[in-house]
Amino acid sequence: MAVLMPRPSKKAAGKPPAAPAAPSEGAAPVAPGAVEPATPGVPAPAQAERSTAIYTVDASDGDILTLELEHIAPNPHNDRDPGDVSAEAEHIKAKGVLQPISVMRSDRYLARWREELLADPETAELVPTVEARPWVILFGERRWLASREAELKTIDAIVRNDLVGESQEIITSENLLRKNPSPLEEARAFQRLRDKRDLSYREIQLVAGRSVGHISKRLKLLEYAPEVQQALTERLIGPDGAMKIGDALPDHGDQAAVLGFLAAGAGSLQEAITRVLAGERVGVDAQLPHQANRSSPAGVSGGNTTTQEHNSTVEREHDAGGDADGSPSAGAQEPASGRGNSSESASAAKPASAEDQAAVDRRVAASERVQACRALVATSAELDDPVRWSIVSRTVLAQFNQAAAQNTAHAWLTAEGVAELDLTPASAYFQAVLQSGRQALIDRATFTVALAGAEIRAADRRRPTYDAQDKWYVQFLREHGAYIPKTDWENHQLGLPASGQ
Repeated sequence: MAVLMPRPSKKAAGKPPAAPAAPSEGAAPVAPGAVEPATPGVPAPAQAERSTAIYTVDASDGDILTLELEHIAPNPHNDRDPGDVSAEAEHIKAKGVLQPISVMRSDRYLARWREELLADPETAELVPTVEARPWVILFGERRWLASREAELKTIDAIVRNDLVGESQEIITSENLLRKNPSPLEEARAFQRLRDKRDLSYREIQLVAGRSVGHISKRLKLLEYAPEVQQALTERLIGPDGAMKIGDALPDHGDQAAVLGFLAAGAGSLQEAITRVLAGERVGVDAQLPHQANRSSPAGVSGGNTTTQEHNSTVEREHDAGGDADGSPSAGAQEPASGRGNSSESASAAKPASAEDQAAVDRRVAASERVQACRALVATSAELDDPVRWSIVSRTVLAQFNQAAAQNTAHAWLTAEGVAELDLTPASAYFQAVLQSGRQALIDRATFTVALAGAEIRAADRRRPTYDAQDKWYVQFLREHGAYIPKTDWENHQLGLPASGQ
């Protein structure tokens, strides 16, 4: 049941309302069950001016209708959580709905959007509801929900079929501007505009009222591990913390490991990142590498035996799937090998599939390479200049994540007791190194950052195979870092015989 309220003519605009006219002889009566709609701001006696013509499909854009609530469908494009509408429902009971919602004809909406809606499982399930009802909401869903909770039967609605083609952008803009969306809600809204509407960042900026930089940072959140996104949703970390994790650790497993340290109360976010970069995992009773150096006379004097032995022990305990006391830990699955036992750990894991085996092999190989890298960092001064600069030039030309490489390099330098400057975060450390004017320190820091960049690139499991740069890097470790590939996956990538052959 719908009642049409025609728009006032331009001649009548601005004139005081005329007295209600008596119904003319022979005028059509109001349909049975029709509810005379209320107009916001108009006294009850003046409601007689409202037309009582029964609505047909000839309603024009801009017409105000009184529609039954059950004839209106929520918009599938609106993924905004409406939240609790009970307070708004109480207000509606007392004052009525003060502003009409906006609606579109369902058949016109589906004619434009059906294919896209059906392609997305989350929106596809809402299509039958839209098909079953003659109207779909453009905006005003909270008012519609609150009216239902207030047990109203009808609501005023403005027809806006002319906005069907722009409805997705309008809904996104309304949601972003009318509430305080979570970082991930923003990110998903921007993603829809980018991927489904093929909008550029500049065009999204116009729709959403956000800067291009803000849009870019929010979209980056969707690249992080599911655990990081969940922590964002639960407000355990903020967007800046998530980006700090993602920039330092491209690997999703490493990102999740940081959250494990935070959940265990093992220090600050930066400390958790440093521990993961150093090869530690939650559940292992170990100091941060720089804390071990400070507490150990050997570390202070420049020796690194204590720190190396400590970290090697930590990694061996983790590889065996046990706690610090050597007992097996419940739920231990993938090993992250330390020195000397990667083959045993890999074979003990017995993954369920070749894909699982490859994942274990890659993690084991990465852990072994990290040990070779750290040994090179500790002795980098002994390398000839052409050797050191070969890794620098190739890593720079191959492109790498500099922020992540600096964080990793800082952890290695600190763990091996050769950082020389006690500064955090990594960016501050490397700035101080550059300003020190000490060429030997600058050379070691540059070499370490390049080495870390090459390792991060090779360990990135989003890239299914090694490319020429990765192969060159592994060969560099074989020649200068005494690295021996032990996993079948890496040997296959390098064209070497499988282990045991």
